[in-house]
Amino acid sequence: MTLHLIDLFCGAGGISEGARLAGANVAVVVDSWADALAIHERRHPKALHFNENIGDVPAAEYGKLLRTRVEPFMKPGDLLHVHASPPCQAVSIGNTQNRDVESARELMFYTLDVIAAVGPTSWSIEQVNHPVVRQMFEERGVEYWTVRMRDYGVKQLRTRLFAGSGWRLEDVPTQPLPGLGAVRDLPPDTHYISDRFHQVYIFDYKLGLRTPRLVVADDAPLYTVTSKPYYFYDKEGFFIEQASVQFLESVQTFPQGYITQMPISTVKMMHLIGNAVPPTFAHALIGTIVKLGGPKAVRARRNTK
Repeated sequence: MTLHLIDLFCGAGGISEGARLAGANVAVVVDSWADALAIHERRHPKALHFNENIGDVPAAEYGKLLRTRVEPFMKPGDLLHVHASPPCQAVSIGNTQNRDVESARELMFYTLDVIAAVGPTSWSIEQVNHPVVRQMFEERGVEYWTVRMRDYGVKQLRTRLFAGSGWRLEDVPTQPLPGLGAVRDLPPDTHYISDRFHQVYIFDYKLGLRTPRLVVADDAPLYTVTSKPYYFYDKEGFFIEQASVQFLESVQTFPQGYITQMPISTVKMMHLIGNAVPPTFAHALIGTIVKLGGPKAVRARRNTK
């Protein structure tokens, strides 16, 4: 029995990389960004890659098209998982200027309709942790969970909403938080990392500025990696340097060089890294779905409890 993955809005492929680590077959991948697909194809050359805008074709028709694309990979008894990470900037807390809730709502409902038309054995959608998104999920009657990535071995405060079927978050095993030694490219004597959305301010005597920062300890998560700059400070509060893309890639749990060895700009790298699902969590999620063995096995297991 093999689990096959359709990865929609794939980006650099955090979910796909986690699925590969879990022994799944990354079968069909879709994104409208050529640079993202180039990175994905380099790491997952056997998958079918499609550079197209999701939303241009009626949902039922597009779902049937995706099913047609994945069927050559499938054998009797195999599992099919569809994952989607629709763009979330329109409802993100960090977006204070170009909020467009209605367009985000339309894309979310379209994505759910596409998944229904594909007819997978399981599915998942990742989104920002925002009341508007929760309302969307509740309106469509889908089950969802708040996922704290630090509970699954990802060393950051990142929190996301996951909706889905064929699995439940309680089935996914938690993992211990790694120490700072697991993070690549961390400058020595670093005690503070800041992000402009963090609200704890300490006066920086060297720069004469009130600078947001977060205390970092070996057993504590780092601040959430986003597409925005990330800064290092020493224990006296003096600025050291801006974090490298290699550091951000590491905190997001991508293999070394997965994104940063590609010939694209640093800005594009930061965008791809910051918007990805951490592969460590994706590994745990897809691995759990494989072990559960499909919706019939899930129902039977729960009925015995």
